[in-house]
Amino acid sequence: MTTANTASCVLDLAAYDLSLAGDLTVGYEGGLDASDASCAITFDGSTSTVTHAGSQANVLTGGQTLLSDSYSDLSNWTETHVDGSASWTVGDGSGVGSWSAYSGGSCAWIQENSWTNSSDYISYDLPSPQTNMTISYYYINKSWSGDIDQLIVAYYNGTSWVTLATYTSATESWTSASHSIPDGATKVRFYSNLDYGYGIGVDDVVITGDAYVFSSINPTFNEIVVNGSDITLADKMDITGTLTLTTGDITTDATNKVTIKSGGSISGGSDDSHINGPMDYETAATTEVTLPIGDGTRCRPVYIAPATSSAETWSAKYADAAYGNMTCNGGDIDHVAPEIYWDVSNANGEECTLGLSWNSTILVDVPADMILAHWDDQGSTWEKINAGTQALTGADGTGSALPDDGRISAYVDAYSPFNLGSGSGNNPLPIDL
Repeated sequence: MTTANTASCVLDLAAYDLSLAGDLTVGYEGGLDASDASCAITFDGSTSTVTHAGSQANVLTGGQTLLSDSYSDLSNWTETHVDGSASWTVGDGSGVGSWSAYSGGSCAWIQENSWTNSSDYISYDLPSPQTNMTISYYYINKSWSGDIDQLIVAYYNGTSWVTLATYTSATESWTSASHSIPDGATKVRFYSNLDYGYGIGVDDVVITGDAYVFSSINPTFNEIVVNGSDITLADKMDITGTLTLTTGDITTDATNKVTIKSGGSISGGSDDSHINGPMDYETAATTEVTLPIGDGTRCRPVYIAPATSSAETWSAKYADAAYGNMTCNGGDIDHVAPEIYWDVSNANGEECTLGLSWNSTILVDVPADMILAHWDDQGSTWEKINAGTQALTGADGTGSALPDDGRISAYVDAYSPFNLGSGSGNNPLPIDL
């Protein structure tokens, strides 16, 4: 299936699923929307290549300008009369008192040339998500022979108005002010109490905060099902929901990787279906995740249980080739598996419990001697990482380790290549079988 390289060609799957028997080519950024929570794409035919120009999404972004108003009109504001007859208007300032707009030839202002004590306000509806907001503005309220109009700046919390600032003293020239607006506030307002002063002026109002910005993102899918032949990625693939691996591998490279986004998951993973190449997995919880990587023939997964719920991105790749140096720390390790190793790293230095497993294709005869080995760059040897934390289980993380079904895990606080090792001359380990 191909979508054209033109902005007008967009396939939005919404809640529908799509089954593909061949290649997927998305020619234009945003040309395929497969991100809805109930949408799945299944590759169930012949060998496929995925080429994707990228997705688009509303991304929550801080420090955005929500409003910048120099008041050519009051279209951004809603006026509410409380009492009296005066109204907010737009122009070059009060007709009395000899003051004009702060900038641009116009401002919002209100004045009543009488003793009627009018009250009035203009309010602005704050857009979602209503977080990390600030307001800045210029104001003026000149005294007229001791009579002063009052300005009150406030926000609405969904129940009542809460004051940010009250100006009851005369301000004879334009003065700047700024305030933080609490998260969840839905409105801000400028409230005037008129008392026969020279009027109130407000100009150059700027409100900033978090906002959803339509942005370019990696090719993004809610759910991918691999149930046919192999898939080769010619671009990145981010999965926000579930990756289901049944039959067929996904071939990746250092640039064009599968990334399971935070909150996503993987179902399946076997010799018949795994990631052939590097992959990334984002976590924000301590729940163990499995990265089903391999070489296109064998699945050699990595198991990671983060130590904390801090946001982290884990990267892993299985290598079906010998590491460049096989020297072992003789006090801990007799030998490591020749012709294979795993590269595991992360973005933020988060610690974890990391595990590697074996089955009948990895030659283990004495499980009790198995070791999680880590390459020590400083010592230039393979070491038994955090020896006191090493633990043996079945491959699924429960029960006892057996010669044809086991896992060795340890607490990990340093990253670089990992391997299966043996503390004795037992356990021949594989030569890329």
